[in-house]
Amino acid sequence: MPNDNSVGRLFDFNVEFFKSAQNIGPVLIKQIGELKIEPRYEIATHFQHCHEISYVVSGEGVFYSGNKKFDVSRGCIHLAPYGSTHRILSSVDSPLRYIFIGFDFIDDLDESLYPLRDIFAGTEGTFIKDGRDISAAFESMISEEYDKSDFHIEMLKVNMMQILISLYRKRNLIFRRSMHLKERDGLEQRIYAVVRYIDSNISSITSVNELSKDLGYSHSYLS
Repeated sequence: MPNDNSVGRLFDFNVEFFKSAQNIGPVLIKQIGELKIEPRYEIATHFQHCHEISYVVSGEGVFYSGNKKFDVSRGCIHLAPYGSTHRILSSVDSPLRYIFIGFDFIDDLDESLYPLRDIFAGTEGTFIKDGRDISAAFESMISEEYDKSDFHIEMLKVNMMQILISLYRKRNLIFRRSMHLKERDGLEQRIYAVVRYIDSNISSITSVNELSKDLGYSHSYLS
């Protein structure tokens, strides 16, 4: 969550519900906001009093979480669980703009949704390289909280669930890969699985070497 220093903040929309969290289905929203900071600006190290999801809308920078360092750019997502500490630094060349959502899961969370809560287990942040396919859900969260149009709570629920489920699927993508790429599958099935993976991740794949590492096949096999 951003600090109180407004110098260097080019744009700052921040709605807090810490005293009276906003209940939207399985979660209690504590904070929703969007921040754009100038180059070389730092959000100082701070303790997370709730879970936080940050989505980079534009620019480049670095998210520090505990002992981890994540280089971020448009479409990147950072997950900061309750109890973690993190700080943010924009690049030397461009402003950094990102959306952040602070929340807790409700106490009587349905057991079927435990896997979504488990994404935030532990006290170290995690990083998802490409979340541009769910950018509209983040943008809608901001718009709904800003405009507060009819049925805005229902829209917040829909968007938040889309974000959480998408994050769960992305975090567990490696297990789905192994299911699709088992050696017992026929060659045609494996080729189809590789093509599907490339189609779904085309914006984040930078080389055949990276692709071979992700899928567990040799460089020559994929070439």
